[in-house]
Amino acid sequence: MIDFREHSVVWFSKQIQQKQISSREIVSAAIENIEKHNPAVNAFVAVDYDKALTEADAADAKIFRGEPVGLLEGIPFGVKDVHDSQGFKTSMGSHLTDGLKPAQKDCDIVSKLKKQGAIAIGKTNTPEFAWAPDTRNVKFGPTYNPWNIKFTSGGSSGGSAAAVASSMVPIATGSDGGGSLRIPSAVCGLNILKPTLGVVSHADPSHEAWQGLSTSGFMTRTLSDQLALFKVLSEFNIYDYQSLKYDFDSDRGYLDKDKPKVIKLGYCPTLGYAIVDSLVKEKTLSSLNLLVDRLNATDAAELNKTVFEIVELDSVFDEDPLPLWFNQVGAYTYYSLESLKDQENIELNFENCDPMIGFLYNVGATLSVMDLITSQRHGYYMSLKLSKVFESCDYLLCPTIAGIPPHSGEMGTINSEPTMNWVQLTYPFNMTRSPVISLFIDKTNDGIPMGIQIVGPRFSDYKLLKLGSIMERYTDTDSLAAL
Repeated sequence: MIDFREHSVVWFSKQIQQKQISSREIVSAAIENIEKHNPAVNAFVAVDYDKALTEADAADAKIFRGEPVGLLEGIPFGVKDVHDSQGFKTSMGSHLTDGLKPAQKDCDIVSKLKKQGAIAIGKTNTPEFAWAPDTRNVKFGPTYNPWNIKFTSGGSSGGSAAAVASSMVPIATGSDGGGSLRIPSAVCGLNILKPTLGVVSHADPSHEAWQGLSTSGFMTRTLSDQLALFKVLSEFNIYDYQSLKYDFDSDRGYLDKDKPKVIKLGYCPTLGYAIVDSLVKEKTLSSLNLLVDRLNATDAAELNKTVFEIVELDSVFDEDPLPLWFNQVGAYTYYSLESLKDQENIELNFENCDPMIGFLYNVGATLSVMDLITSQRHGYYMSLKLSKVFESCDYLLCPTIAGIPPHSGEMGTINSEPTMNWVQLTYPFNMTRSPVISLFIDKTNDGIPMGIQIVGPRFSDYKLLKLGSIMERYTDTDSLAAL
């Protein structure tokens, strides 16, 4: 059986292109892995094996004829069930969408992967309308963590994270409006980037429309793969008014200049407002110290005598922005559901939904214009505070998760106290629109992975990926999920 976690996505693609292995064999391995692991994990909620195998045969024929191929030719991938993928219904984890027809075209991130030859094999689970940090819904049930199936896979891209962590597919799409890429990646042991808002186009005909907060992204096991794919996925899209042209020239030679460089890592475990579990604090700081010691001791050519220095910070933000972030989530949820009602002629009956969906809808329906603008404006003031950090530090670091991840369907804990908000450290960077890496750095006492966030200035995405792809080589996190 092929284990997609043993090699990079790019390695598998090169094997296909060099005819060492066929796309049909790779897609068949994904099917075998899904059939073996999905009954326990529940990462995939829809699959089309016949179509995937047909496309695999087409990729093999293309390679046999010597035609130009894409970077991901013949590689299967999963699609988060808020992203449109032609031929699949975009359910968004809800019975409210039961009457929708399959998507007629692909959203932008799916289209970009397909243009590189990748093959969509199915849709991955998400909490209803992608609002929660625990992937479970009434329609499809919970997605469990491949490291321990009693635990949550995180959310809202938990289906995609679990699919990659359990070797069902080597790559899957995700989105992040409050931590939805970083939370599941952290608890499933993946290394990923949440891009600067606008760097990865969000041109998407579906109804998951958190335009002021959410960015599309993708799940892989390593940042090296994210780095290899970033240029393709960050291509400018004229049809997305938020799409930005990324300046790769500004990042050229970042770690390989002639003169040595000091990189200051500002570390603030609470960001100034959060209550962080004592074990999370202890393990994150000790793992960070060990990582920096190893980086400073190495003579790796790409580091070129770079020195890393940890600068401990007392505070970044004055207050928890959760209420203001939550107002925006309510507004976007209200818009999404009203859009569904108007465009798809569906009835908004919340009886068979997560109770929070009706609550969020009502928050959005009763939100004043002043409340919404105040919430959005607060992100600007937070970005000013973050810019002050970057005047003295190159990056800001903190844990990805503030608490101990829960069993699926339960509350997480902070210092043994149950809390719904065990993820207090992710949503600020949606409000500031910052690029953030989540790097697998340690494990809880239950063996569930823990991550550290590395936050950069806006548009430092490629720098972050280059730095992170080096850092991940010096962590003690090479073990794989048990499944």
